[in-house]
Amino acid sequence: MLTTGARTSQAVVRLATPTVNGARQPDLAVFLRDVPVLAAAMTNLLQHGPTAPVWHPVTDPDHRVDWMHTRDA
Repeated sequence: MLTTGARTSQAVVRLATPTVNGARQPDLAVFLRDVPVLAAAMTNLLQHGPTAPVWHPVTDPDHRVDWMHTRDA
């Protein structure tokens, strides 16, 4: 997911909420738990590059990781 402004953490929180049209989606919750989904602001990508630690995991939007982020076992 890419964003164009400084509101990356807000967008990440919305993405991490497993609902569609207000209804809870348990399959989406499982997907977000099992698959690392990352978001980054386009301005950060342009300034620092896609391999820099500008990505935010949707499950921990205050944390920054690089693009090779893997989940701890």
